[in-house]
Amino acid sequence: MEDKRQIKEINASSMADIAFLLLIFFLVATTMNVDTGITRQLPPIPPEEQISEDLKVKERNLLTVFVNSFDQIMVNRQPMDISQLTGEVKRFILNASNDENMPEKEDKPIDMPDGSTWTYPVSKGVVSLNSDRGTSYDIYVQVQNELTRAFNEMTMFPSKGSIWLLLILARRNAKLLPKQCHLRYRNPSRETLTQEEIEMAVMKKKGKGGIPPISTASLPDVIFMILFFFMISTSMRETDVLVKAQLPNATEVSKLEKKQLVSYIYIGVPIESQQTQFGTAPRIQLNDSYRTPKDIGQFVASERDKLSEADRMAMTVMLKADKTTRMGIIADVKMELRHANALKISYAANKSLAIGN
Repeated sequence: MEDKRQIKEINASSMADIAFLLLIFFLVATTMNVDTGITRQLPPIPPEEQISEDLKVKERNLLTVFVNSFDQIMVNRQPMDISQLTGEVKRFILNASNDENMPEKEDKPIDMPDGSTWTYPVSKGVVSLNSDRGTSYDIYVQVQNELTRAFNEMTMFPSKGSIWLLLILARRNAKLLPKQCHLRYRNPSRETLTQEEIEMAVMKKKGKGGIPPISTASLPDVIFMILFFFMISTSMRETDVLVKAQLPNATEVSKLEKKQLVSYIYIGVPIESQQTQFGTAPRIQLNDSYRTPKDIGQFVASERDKLSEADRMAMTVMLKADKTTRMGIIADVKMELRHANALKISYAANKSLAIGN
């Protein structure tokens, strides 16, 4: 006798269709979290009562890098190829020969684990980067990339004095490993196979053969796994980009992890559908509309209001500018960001293994 109290099984045959619809929605309405760029801290606007003498740096401690409107690089008024820039910056900052025309060094005390103090010379060298208003954003980011590479390599590959310091620390703190370390493994082999293994290895034809039907019983589970991946690794697309922004390539970029703390400023030529009304000159896009540099202060204030009090100081403004854009309009944007005290910025760039890629 059939039990009427038995709960009938729920038909899940349409579950795959529902998952497909959700998957299509996430593909259309979201973007991947892959924002990378070169992060910089803009200098604050100095107070009016500050004396200009306080900002002076000794000439021997200053390396000036200038990029003109023809994208040519000058280092201390001497032309230089961008491929030589990293090495020149490292040579200047380290001053391994203690040249009197190169940067001074200041002894800094370092506390050792045993309570003693180690004195280590630290360079006073400063690298100053300037560009013409006609410099392209592409070459500007490349120069920033080479400067970052130089300091990263000096951190990764320390000077001779740093190596001696690391050796002393290692000798005082290292634990000796056992002199011998035996690795044992077993690799059994048999000359003959059992009958069962032979039967498992032989393909047998039955009936008319052909390709067996593919089971789709687990298809909804697979689609839901893909759906969960998109839900975790994507974010909702809040702004329609109205400018052409082909980003430059760079190797020394970092990923912006907390997207909720990032505000975007797009700079480039309007897209084709907007060129009839707005022309082909580079434009600044804030949220979903074209704006002028004077609107950036209000934009920063509104973006700060969306954040908590603790997160406002960690806010980052990412400049997503087309690589053909000239630095004049970008310099105007940075000046307005300084007036708005939004000093942490990131020059958006695509991650690349080499600049030429």
